[in-house]
Amino acid sequence: MKVIFNGYCGRMGQVLVPELANQSDIQMVAVCDVTGKESEMLVDIKGSKLSIPAYTDLKTALDESGAELLVDFTVAAAVPGTLEEALSRGVHCIVGTTGVPHERYEEMYKYAKPGTTLFYAPNFTLGAVLMQIFAEQAAPYFEDVEVIEFHHTGKKDAPSGTAVNTAKSMAKARLAKGVSSDAPGAESEISGCAGARGAKVDGIPVHSVRGGGYMAHQEVILSSMGQTLVIRHDSIDRRSYLPGLLLAIRRAVLTPGLTVGLNILLDMDN
Repeated sequence: MKVIFNGYCGRMGQVLVPELANQSDIQMVAVCDVTGKESEMLVDIKGSKLSIPAYTDLKTALDESGAELLVDFTVAAAVPGTLEEALSRGVHCIVGTTGVPHERYEEMYKYAKPGTTLFYAPNFTLGAVLMQIFAEQAAPYFEDVEVIEFHHTGKKDAPSGTAVNTAKSMAKARLAKGVSSDAPGAESEISGCAGARGAKVDGIPVHSVRGGGYMAHQEVILSSMGQTLVIRHDSIDRRSYLPGLLLAIRRAVLTPGLTVGLNILLDMDN
């Protein structure tokens, strides 16, 4: 699979590009970043240097690289233009950029040539995906549920895509069992302290913490009379995203169309 990585100058790109280039079934044909330089990017892999063409213009990168699949870790505002450019050429797209509403992906997929894959996951760490699955299973059996997410100060969006997706999936599971998710909101906040109860995502409070000591962490707190259940996931190294990303690259292209969520790929046969 000939792969181009869009956003290689970012935190995720700097970690994931060398790892992807080290896979025997992946050929890194180009990297692109509007903040980068038009040059040969040297990637250090096990003590050796690998030269990958680097671009600042995605159209040129796609024209010259012959990429079959694009991996995007950029910013939300850039995603629509990126997908239109790639999907219209029949280039499969794997998106890890958060902050784009899920419903926008259906709209953006209209640019795709038949047989093209558009895959989006709010989180590529397998632990975070399992955390969401467990939280969804538990949510109908507790009176109250809340989500707290912790990220580094450089994160662009709040709440995180993972937190929003977790809250939505829990609310849906609760609704199916006839359980209300209408948690206390503004009526419980004192004057001048709006937001103390967090943002309500489908009725579930979601709290965002940003600090220099964090990378990516999330807690789901479920409680009822006399008991609490806490489900927590911690990403302490960005390499934790690699197994999920490789899973998406290798499996998502087998299911043309729009797919949202790594959990769907976990159920596919190897």
